[in-house]
Amino acid sequence: VWQLEIGWSVLGCVFFALATATRSNGTVNAGFLIYLELKRSVRHVRAVMKSAVNGPQTWCWLRVAAQSVLTVAGGTIAIVLPFALFQYYGYLTFCTPTVTSGQDVPQPLLQLAREKGYRVPDINMALPSWCSHRFPLIYSYIQKVYWNLGFLKYYQLRQLPNFLLALPAAFLGGWAAWQYVAADFWYCVRLGLVSKRRTEVGEKKPANGFHSPEVFIYLVHMAGLLAFAVCFMHIQVLTRFLASSSPVLYWFCAHLIQKAEAEHATWNSVAAPTNPVLPKNIQIGRA
Repeated sequence: VWQLEIGWSVLGCVFFALATATRSNGTVNAGFLIYLELKRSVRHVRAVMKSAVNGPQTWCWLRVAAQSVLTVAGGTIAIVLPFALFQYYGYLTFCTPTVTSGQDVPQPLLQLAREKGYRVPDINMALPSWCSHRFPLIYSYIQKVYWNLGFLKYYQLRQLPNFLLALPAAFLGGWAAWQYVAADFWYCVRLGLVSKRRTEVGEKKPANGFHSPEVFIYLVHMAGLLAFAVCFMHIQVLTRFLASSSPVLYWFCAHLIQKAEAEHATWNSVAAPTNPVLPKNIQIGRA
């Protein structure tokens, strides 16, 4: 993401593609490319509009739009490509098998597959049902059939301990989102694409730290992962899922610690001022 922030889109997309080759949820990182490129284009167009003397520069707008579209399209394809290739490999292996199960699968693994009810590539067996889907994705089929993932499917009374296990991370993520939105609601409504104009005297400048404008896209990413995990995933992996996918939880914890330390230092300075108003040699009391 840092490579995208500093304008190195190609290198950033290469790293994102490597992430997708490792985990399928790496495809979500394409959102960073789309958003940051859109934000960069909006800023460029606004700068052109402010500097234009002879009316809008339509040609410049078209050039910026074309460059952004090509960058986003090429980068998104590169990021999603590892996931698509793996799905294609799964389709070739299970939907167009060319071997029997005994030929290509070691006997111990074949026995394990029979015990667990797993499928193995076999030209003599009926094709899996997902092969006839409009979009034959082996990944979504495995999630639904073998992992029992789906909307609110994990909401069962016997899973209450797992929900309690995930509660701290879920609460921290929700609190972080609430704090950020409450700090500047209209900036979030504008999707962080248009900064708030500071025309009034004494109006606050954009905040630094956790409430800075640059945090917006990372917060949206974290909130999206949190919502997806709460609604669709095995809830006990939520902490690991968020902690390994987003820096927002760490930033927010640092923000809370920094805020608490500042308040503690302020309270100490008020309770025991280092520069008392009265000189040390003056004593107050009865004569």
